[in-house]
Amino acid sequence: MDLRRTRQTFVDVLDGGEAVWDSAVSVPPERRKTAAEDIFLRFVVGWETFVSEWFIGCVNRDASRYRQAFETRMNNWLQTEVESKYGRYKVVFPPPTLSLSKNPNLDAVRDLLDPSEGNIEFRGLQELTQRANQELAPRYAARTAALMGAGANEIVDAALAIRNALAHRSRRAVREMNRRVGEFPSYAVLRKQTMSSDGIGTYLNAKTPGGEARLLVFRREFGRIARVLVP
Repeated sequence: MDLRRTRQTFVDVLDGGEAVWDSAVSVPPERRKTAAEDIFLRFVVGWETFVSEWFIGCVNRDASRYRQAFETRMNNWLQTEVESKYGRYKVVFPPPTLSLSKNPNLDAVRDLLDPSEGNIEFRGLQELTQRANQELAPRYAARTAALMGAGANEIVDAALAIRNALAHRSRRAVREMNRRVGEFPSYAVLRKQTMSSDGIGTYLNAKTPGGEARLLVFRREFGRIARVLVP
């Protein structure tokens, strides 16, 4: 997989959303708030597609760590489910092995990682980092670790929480959104203590002290995160 092409596809989504936002400058305030929500959803869906493709591409380019992790899980399962229960029978099993080359076919990787064809889901950047450390070659896993110390986890986690509040409008989703947005230790301009699901458009449309809509702060940071994952 060409990871740079995958990154560019995501950047195109960000650029397209920003262009739509710029063109909506003269629309009535209520419609502009709705536009902000729609564009934000586009950003987050683009991120989820990008990070799923990135993970698959990393395994496609170097599957050695993934194979080791898979064999370790299988061996642990064997010991837990079989050897611990039937060890008295003196049955000896050979160590499980996964027939997978270092650079497997892309379709084979998709079948292993995303058999339902629904994209690999990560509940946040920390989950991505943990899985990357287990399954990706060190040079790729290190990129996710670098993001954890650069505030990117705040952007991703808050964006996912806002998306869930927009999509579900549930009390739980709104509560989680407020927790994420109320913290934001690295992004004071994005911090807001409380908002309802009906106030998300207002939040995204609001300008920072520098005159930039919060929506565009998310856009810029998503672009930065994508460039860290794919230099």
